[in-house]
Amino acid sequence: MALLGTTHAAAAVNAARPLNVIGAALLLAVVWFNRRIPGALVFGAGLTLNLIVILAFGGRMPVLLPGDIDPNSAVLAVLKGGLDPLHVALAHPQGLWFLGDILAIPGIGGHASLVSIGDLLMAAGIAWLIIRCSQREPSLQPAYGPSPSR
Repeated sequence: MALLGTTHAAAAVNAARPLNVIGAALLLAVVWFNRRIPGALVFGAGLTLNLIVILAFGGRMPVLLPGDIDPNSAVLAVLKGGLDPLHVALAHPQGLWFLGDILAIPGIGGHASLVSIGDLLMAAGIAWLIIRCSQREPSLQPAYGPSPSR
């Protein structure tokens, strides 16, 4: 879907919006069928929040840009031009903006990324799965003590 936006054609950007929603809905169905896996419900809760806000903003994730963003940034130009198929820039808080990409996460080299509450929940679900799957299984203990014949 993100590749459709690299063409900077309005038709490709418009085609990406329903694909974004359909992809998230299909992933949510997969999560539901695998809900017994550790962390799946937490991941699904985050995905649900993201899907709700994406639906509320016409198939794209809203981004509330921080005030200190470089006005000459190429990313900002694409967002403000409406050519990003997965995101829409908000000039001010509106609607369900608080579920959008609003939290700045510092990155390497001073470049920050904006994430949503849903993204953080999805990451927590994945972390839970990794931690649970990387732990050793407890060794089996006999239900009863040694037999009297020994």
